[in-house]
Amino acid sequence: LYEVASTYGRYHYLLDGDPAPIEEHWSRKARAGGGWFISSVRNAGDIALTVNAECESGLVLQCNVEWKASGQLPISAFYRLEEDGVSVIRQCGDEVTERDMFPADGEGRLPLMLPLLRIFTGSVISRLLNDGERAVLVPSIVDPQDHASLLNPRLGNRAAAIVQAGQQAQLFGRDYKCQLCAFTGEQYGDDSQFWIGEDETLLRYVWPQPGVGTWDVRLEELANI
Repeated sequence: LYEVASTYGRYHYLLDGDPAPIEEHWSRKARAGGGWFISSVRNAGDIALTVNAECESGLVLQCNVEWKASGQLPISAFYRLEEDGVSVIRQCGDEVTERDMFPADGEGRLPLMLPLLRIFTGSVISRLLNDGERAVLVPSIVDPQDHASLLNPRLGNRAAAIVQAGQQAQLFGRDYKCQLCAFTGEQYGDDSQFWIGEDETLLRYVWPQPGVGTWDVRLEELANI
């Protein structure tokens, strides 16, 4: 992220046009030497997903992801960008359950990290627009009932493309210049739409989830710098 418009915000979730019981807040502050510390929390029912990350030039350098659900041991995963790959340490309670390293691809490019929450999505899409298709590493929450698989690393190829540049968006009384993008791979197909602001922040996205409905997620910025 470069010049940003806010330090606090939240994403509002709509499912088939109706508000969904999901709260997702984020905050970011300047990091010594450049970049940002970004914290974000998503609450959905009795599940809380928390991410604390250090970012620079649109890249997540390291992040700690924590999953808490009522009646279960907390699960955490620490992802860190190293010289030769991305290291991952996963814990269930105090027990380390996995250590892994994901190396660079054949062109020497390390995987991008996308730690689930929406404030991190825009910079990954922007990097894919510049670099082309590449590997993206995401902590898994595919099956929330499968406690053993939660936050395990999932590596998959993602791609992005500009669908329409020079767009305007109005969200919660604010006007934005943005571009409409496609972001494909894993769960996202060609029917998903992502609006990315000039500062690389995800402003809105629409995703038809098979068997569930159409999600429409919109940013509300809460404070100016």
